[in-house]
Amino acid sequence: MLAGFDEYFLGYKDRSIVADMEHFGKLFTSNGIFFPLVMIDGRIVGTWKRAIKKNTMDIVVTGLPGVKLSKDVVQEQAQRYA
Repeated sequence: MLAGFDEYFLGYKDRSIVADMEHFGKLFTSNGIFFPLVMIDGRIVGTWKRAIKKNTMDIVVTGLPGVKLSKDVVQEQAQRYA
């Protein structure tokens, strides 16, 4: 799980190395807002966002079209983030 504006994605001129160009519209906005990303084996496979509540934090993960995300892997990474 990468934070928004993480250098892993932001630091490349050619971002097709880490994500398919067809998904770029789901990874950042046209005015330059980069979303928090989910990465598996060096490739961007989805986005995530958090909702902080009084005593908990919920993390919502959205996979890119055609990507199957393992709930166990995502949950493990979300726990590390939390």
